[in-house]
Amino acid sequence: MSKQIKSACYSAIAIGAMCTMAWWASAPLHTSVDAATGVKYVQLYNATPSPSWSPNGKFLAFHDLRFPKRGTKLLLKPSPTSYVRYLKRSSPGGYKRFVARYRARILRQSSPSLKFLGDSHRYSHVSVLNVGNMKRSWLAMKKLKSTTPSSTAYFHPKWANDNLLVTGSSFGNKGGLFIFPNGPKKQLPGLSVPTFGQSGRLIIGRQHQTGVFIAHVDAPDTFYAVVDERTKIRGIFPSFSPDGKKLAWIDAGTYYNAAPLKVFSVPFKAENLKSQATIWAKDPWSYRRKKHKALRVNTLKTPKTKRVVEFVWAQDSSTIAYVKGTRYRGYSNYQYGPRGLYLFKLGDKTSRLIDEKGKNPSFAPNGDVYYDRNNDGIWRWDAKTGKSAQLLKKGEEPRVSPDGKHLAFLLWKPKRRRYRSKLYLGIKTLK
Repeated sequence: MSKQIKSACYSAIAIGAMCTMAWWASAPLHTSVDAATGVKYVQLYNATPSPSWSPNGKFLAFHDLRFPKRGTKLLLKPSPTSYVRYLKRSSPGGYKRFVARYRARILRQSSPSLKFLGDSHRYSHVSVLNVGNMKRSWLAMKKLKSTTPSSTAYFHPKWANDNLLVTGSSFGNKGGLFIFPNGPKKQLPGLSVPTFGQSGRLIIGRQHQTGVFIAHVDAPDTFYAVVDERTKIRGIFPSFSPDGKKLAWIDAGTYYNAAPLKVFSVPFKAENLKSQATIWAKDPWSYRRKKHKALRVNTLKTPKTKRVVEFVWAQDSSTIAYVKGTRYRGYSNYQYGPRGLYLFKLGDKTSRLIDEKGKNPSFAPNGDVYYDRNNDGIWRWDAKTGKSAQLLKKGEEPRVSPDGKHLAFLLWKPKRRRYRSKLYLGIKTLK
């Protein structure tokens, strides 16, 4: 086949990809209801939604992908890496063939599930689902300082109240503060898995390769480090207790196989953080010995834990459920191995085993724990009887609404080809 014929074929494939993209961009919200269980399903277009309930239990925020509107010109071009720039400068013909192969590959890997589209076709956004009418709305920064849509990705949305959300990012990218439903408030420095504390007045999270940092909602650009008695910046996945008086994080440090769960009392308050940050702490990843103003917390006595990969607070701030794995390698690279879901109350000397294969726990207002088991659906641990029972045969990552009326979870419907698998968000009404 001649080069002209190949080029024509690749051009036809690219035009077909553009038409397909336009159809997906205008695709409606896919919802369905399971008649047997009464569960409502919404199709998602992202593999890591991290759903989060609003305090009133009426809205559900999650990380989502939004696509250009119909008629938008889509640039099916590869990222400008050093090799692509060299090829474009030295061999124009080779660059054209490379772009044609790239477009053909994007088309082959694409599917209506929108899971494997290139970064030039999708925009990372925060979606808010109204559970009452199952309608979705978008929240996004209108003016981004970044040059590409993929360089600013909003992960792990968390609610401060019924109108304010915070989202994090990874590897030093920008997160954001969002006002629902009016729009954005401000971009934030890179925080991974940020949360709120003390009635939504404080933002806390982990900065990339550093440690736990905290800021006030009204001054989100001014961050302070949070340290323990050793005045070392460390810790991952920090989380305030619902009453704002305690703080917990996984103390990964430099030895990830240890990773104990540490719980602290919080002596400082949201007002006047600057006057309370009276100590300096060294940045462990700075070669120039950079220092940060820091706030100190006091360690509380808790049962000995090891290799903790995730944890969650109970709504009364007296109990913590955590998952123990075989090994932890940092960031989100878990190796759960033989899982174990444990529970302990502050002041106890030992932890209580709930399920050897449990993970992704979520507390209900009455103290019950909802969790999932690998390929075994969603289970509920009864706080009164101390026994577990299966709630749903399929599903993972359950999230109970603060009012205890609804349960959100994720459901994968696998296909023979991986990129055609579809992810759904399920909403189940609890009795």
